[in-house]
Amino acid sequence: MKHFHYISDILVNENSKEKLKDIVSSKIFLLLTQNNNYPLIEHDKKHDLFVLTIPSYNTKQKAIDLIECNILIADRDVYIITNHTEPFIDTIIEKIQHKRIEYDSTIYSLILAFNNHILDTIQQLEHVIEHFKVITTSTHGYTEHVIQDIMRFKLTIGMFKSTIGPLAEIIEQFFEIVTHPDEETKSMRTTHIAYMLKQISSQTHYLYENISVIADTSNAIQNIRANNIMKTLTMISSIFIPLSFITGVFGMNFVDLPIENTTIYIITISVMIFIGLVQFYVFKRKKWF
Repeated sequence: MKHFHYISDILVNENSKEKLKDIVSSKIFLLLTQNNNYPLIEHDKKHDLFVLTIPSYNTKQKAIDLIECNILIADRDVYIITNHTEPFIDTIIEKIQHKRIEYDSTIYSLILAFNNHILDTIQQLEHVIEHFKVITTSTHGYTEHVIQDIMRFKLTIGMFKSTIGPLAEIIEQFFEIVTHPDEETKSMRTTHIAYMLKQISSQTHYLYENISVIADTSNAIQNIRANNIMKTLTMISSIFIPLSFITGVFGMNFVDLPIENTTIYIITISVMIFIGLVQFYVFKRKKWF
């Protein structure tokens, strides 16, 4: 296509990155590709460089991958430079090349492709959250392994959320430079893109709220389990408190030593059992177990 260039085999090294960043100040810019068959971009053309960081969910590693797409607009030529091969990029390129969309529609189609990809990613993340909801329908579902997965996934959602705001700003700037056939088309496209960006923002916020609720529940259950352990240890240790006190008192008594009067043993054990029963009653009233 005349106004569209896709460079997927760019050599990713420090030199190529610096070249890409310094394109505005360069006299000419040579795209560093493996076959070097792409044209030079002359300095007298108007250059606009946009670096979009597109989040994508990696189902195998259960993490967010950040795909960096460098979109260069020189005059009416559009260059997409990326070192990732992603299905959503290939699909939109195929669509653009097949329909031979004009320059302004190319930009619009690219933005829609990015937005649709993010919405698809949100759906994938929603499925994971639904999975957590199913396995945690009861407190028994909150195993140590599941709780760790929930906390890890909350960090994943947080990372995804942190990329959406900057990405939306760049997309808006990206769309502002495009010339449109008429004002009606521009208004319609602007409204559509604004709606999609708002939808992405609200759904991302909803995702984070959902996983936060599940994570808070996990923390609460962990705290309850820790409290139950502490209660058990308190009850066990408290039984020995009266025993230690009584034996201490009788140990200091040189008149009625337990070794000389066996009834002292019976009295000591009886008092300990009595205090233990009182403690059991108090713990039961407090619903400690």
